[in-house]
Amino acid sequence: MSEDTSLRCFRAEELRIDDNDGKPKITGLAVPYNAPSEDLGGFREIFKPGAFKESIATDDIFADVDHIETKRIGRRSAGSLELKESREGLRVAITPPNTMVGRDAIEEVRSGLLDGMSICFSNAEDSYKGKGESIVREINKATLRAVTLTSYPAYRQTAGTVSVRSLDEYRKSIGDEEAKEKESAEAAKAKEAEEAAKEAETAEANRQAVMETERIRIGIAEVA
Repeated sequence: MSEDTSLRCFRAEELRIDDNDGKPKITGLAVPYNAPSEDLGGFREIFKPGAFKESIATDDIFADVDHIETKRIGRRSAGSLELKESREGLRVAITPPNTMVGRDAIEEVRSGLLDGMSICFSNAEDSYKGKGESIVREINKATLRAVTLTSYPAYRQTAGTVSVRSLDEYRKSIGDEEAKEKESAEAAKAKEAEEAAKEAETAEANRQAVMETERIRIGIAEVA
C-alpha cells in the first residue's frame, strides 16, 4: 500500500457546464478506468473500477482550481461536490459558489481554458504486472483527497516516493524470479548432461561386455 500523496492529471472527458437546474454546474469524467496512462517513468498506470468507491462515500473531498486552496470551488461535505462511480470512471459535478473564483472557473471551462482535471489521492492499494517496458501499475483502491480543474496535458503525474519504491521492489522481485528461473534451467541442463553421460557410460560398458563375451566365445571355439 502506498501511503504518500500523489497527483494525476487527465484531459477531462465531457468537461462542460450544465445549466439545467438554474445553478451552473461543472461536470465531467475526472478519472477514466482501465485507461493506460502515458509513460510515468518506467511504467504505465491504470485505475481499476471501484478504486474510489469507499472514499467518495465517507471522506471529505475538495474541488479546487490549479491545486490552490484559496481557489476552492466545491466540497463534498457541503454538497457542492458530487462524486459518482460509473462504468467509464469517476464522474464529478461541481457547483461553484457565486464568487469571483467560482464565476471565473465556470467561464474558463466554458471557453476551454480549463480542459483537464487532476486528482490528489493517497493510501493506494496497488499491484504491478508485466516486465521491462510493459510494466503496468494497477490501482485497486485509494483515498481521494481532492479533484482539481487544470489546463495540464493528459495524464501527467508527480510520482510519490512510496510508489517509486514499490516499483523498484517489484522490479527486484522480477529479477529474483528470472535469476531463479535461469538457475533452475541451468540445473536442469546439468542434470540432463549428467544423465546423458551415465547413459553413454552404461552403453560403453555394455559394448565392452559384449565384446569380451564375443572374444571368450571365439577363444573357446578355437581351442575346440
